[in-house]
This record gives sequence, structure tokens and C-alpha cells, in this order.
Amino acid sequence: MGDRRRRSDGGGRAAGRRVLVRILRDGRQAVRVLLGVVAAGIVLVAVVVGAREAALGPDAGGGHLSAEVPDGAV
Repeated sequence: MGDRRRRSDGGGRAAGRRVLVRILRDGRQAVRVLLGVVAAGIVLVAVVVGAREAALGPDAGGGHLSAEVPDGAV
């Protein structure tokens, strides 16, 4: 059929670089991509923390928190 061996000249890497250069045409676009990656990371962490709280409960693993305050304590 066809030759499906890996190229030894790094053709896959070069193609990846071309795509990256096309995406990051200027500094503004690079900043947009960076902010998008940061936002996606924040959303991912929020989803993981929310899933953990849903599975284990809000008081799991954070140490002892009590709503009881002794008289006279501030």
C-alpha cells in the first residue's frame, strides 16, 4: 500500500512547527493563546476540585474547621 515508516528527517516535527507558526503569527496572537491555555487550566482545576467535593464532601482533607466559637472568643 504505502510506506508507513517514520521519517528520519523530522518531518512530523517540522509540520508541527509550521502549524504553531501559523497560529502564532504575531505577539498579540501569542498572548491570546497563552491566556486561553491559562483559562483552560483554571477551569480544569475548578472542575477537579468540584468533583472532589461532590465525591468526598466539603470537609474532606482540609483540616478541622468548626463553627463552634467559645464564649468571649473573637
